[in-house]
Amino acid sequence: MEKFLKVVKTIAVLLIVILVSFISFFGIYVQNDGVWENILPEYKTGMELGGYRELRFVLDDTEESKEVYVDENGNYKGDVLVSIDGVETTEETAETTTETTEVAEEAELDVVKGYTKKQVTEKVNPDEKINIETFEAIKKMLQQRIEAQGSYEYNIRQDSVTGELIIEIPDDDNVSLISDLVTTKGEIQIIDSETGIILLDNSYVESAGVLTGELSEEEVEEIGVEETEEHDHDHSEIYHQVYLQLDFNAEGTEILKEISKNYLSTTDGTEANTISVQFDDQTLITTYFGEALETGSIQVPLGDPALPGEELYDITYRVARLAEIINTEELPLTYKLASDRYIKSEITDDVKFIFNIVSAVIMLVVSLYMIIKYKVNGLKQAIISVGYVGAMLLIMRYVGVIFTYNSVIAFLAVVLINYVFSFKLLKKLKEEKNRKVALKETMKELYLAIVPVCIIACIFTFMSSVIISSIGNVLFWGLLVQVVFSIIALL
Repeated sequence: MEKFLKVVKTIAVLLIVILVSFISFFGIYVQNDGVWENILPEYKTGMELGGYRELRFVLDDTEESKEVYVDENGNYKGDVLVSIDGVETTEETAETTTETTEVAEEAELDVVKGYTKKQVTEKVNPDEKINIETFEAIKKMLQQRIEAQGSYEYNIRQDSVTGELIIEIPDDDNVSLISDLVTTKGEIQIIDSETGIILLDNSYVESAGVLTGELSEEEVEEIGVEETEEHDHDHSEIYHQVYLQLDFNAEGTEILKEISKNYLSTTDGTEANTISVQFDDQTLITTYFGEALETGSIQVPLGDPALPGEELYDITYRVARLAEIINTEELPLTYKLASDRYIKSEITDDVKFIFNIVSAVIMLVVSLYMIIKYKVNGLKQAIISVGYVGAMLLIMRYVGVIFTYNSVIAFLAVVLINYVFSFKLLKKLKEEKNRKVALKETMKELYLAIVPVCIIACIFTFMSSVIISSIGNVLFWGLLVQVVFSIIALL
């Protein structure tokens, strides 16, 4: 009876292995709007295997005419938003003929801060900043911005004469993100919302981060969140607000303290002076302070209050990207996207099909050899070996390993290691009838031989480079799954 149960158990395990293999190789298809779709995640491929997008960026060569504030030393202090009598300055500014900043002959004194208002026509990218040193600094900043997104495959090239940038990235959902990282200057400013005078800017920011805070029912009602289908809840769920936190250096802390005193909410019914937080000339919020700030930090609420879930995650993700850009400094020059084209991989679908067919034939030949030479044990080990490949492919789908030339080689290497293990085990079983003893000796022999591979797997997995980390991921999961299937071989 015990022997019968063991046979049934073995058959059941092997059937499960066969099922996993079938699902991995052929997928699971469901009908969606009359079309059969595979619900398994797609394999992720690197630029070499899946093609890539080539984004070309050039320096913005536009000019703009505007009225600005300057101090007694001629330093820029902000764009004029409102004239002294309260009328917005929307009329055309004086004509100028030079490409660089040109000042009108007659200057008007602003009565609010004592700054001089001057009309200027200036390039978005001043000539004095266009040089090889600035280009090299921008390239490093962009590398920091891209790598802050996590393990990401990209190539970046730069023309040292024109400053033109070419960035090659995988053709995925992150194309627009990378484009934004290059075309976003990253200028954060706190300005007087009535005049446009800059009160604080990037030079005073020590770090930026993202925070989320729970809102009380009273705060939700005060904000006025409407309970639509998206915001319909039973009041047991808690709304969250996402904040951009700005921490200032010592000098910025003192300035912020003075600003918070001058832009306080009023209690006598008069209208309070307000400040605006701007990012690349886009206003994030216009507000005033409820109390004087002593800590040197402010939290800027961004996005609408949201319940825990996808909406809150999306808002948090966007604010986190904003904080990362602020932390990698402001780009000294402004770029614009000139072209975006898709470059096909040299590895065509036909080549991939032939590779898959050849791999399947090799696995079939090796399996037949196992069965012919080792009979029942050979059949069992052949099924387990094929199941190992299927399980590895499923894991590669779900953990999102990016397949590059190198990671494909790593995948073939772990499959080869598994087959070496299988043949060694089958050979031991001929000499030693006790499966547990044979397995123990085989695993000891194999893992002593591949200790360097285990070390490489652990180190490479945590590397920032996609090419290297993908190798580490394949080796790590390959060795881990190999141990699991070794245990299955005991049955």
